[in-house]
Amino acid sequence: MKKETRQFIHDVMTLAIPVGFQSLINNLVNMIDGIMIGQLGEACISAVSVSGTFLWLADTFIMGISGGAAIIMAQDYGKGEMKRIKRLFSFVLILASCVALVFFTLMTLFPAQILRIYSSMPTIIAPGVSYMKYLRFSMALNMISMSIVAMLRSVRSVKLGLYNSM
Repeated sequence: MKKETRQFIHDVMTLAIPVGFQSLINNLVNMIDGIMIGQLGEACISAVSVSGTFLWLADTFIMGISGGAAIIMAQDYGKGEMKRIKRLFSFVLILASCVALVFFTLMTLFPAQILRIYSSMPTIIAPGVSYMKYLRFSMALNMISMSIVAMLRSVRSVKLGLYNSM
């Protein structure tokens, strides 16, 4: 095998292995969460699922913002424009914090109304409101963390995301 090919494979594995382990950890946490919630009954499973739909919407906003910024940051990283990367990183972090604050506020002030968009069953809305009281805190921190990890990946810093997931 050529030296260039070996170096390429090494570079890819250096990036892919931490990202793969990070995904594995995230999926294991979701699986354990599902098992724990499953012990509480069908209404709680449905409430968590409905609440998760709103969380998915928040995650989609953040991944769109971070993904777009990551593309620009990767290009700037290739050009060696570190000053521009730092400005973009700061901008995206502020934007992610603002989006997290909006979703946190909505989940704080209107949890039942949000859940009624997805379901009209009181047996789902009541535990869903209770779940959202806790979910809002982790959601806000997770949104900011996701944006940081996505942007760090674009500048070949993948280990921090893995450590964050652990």
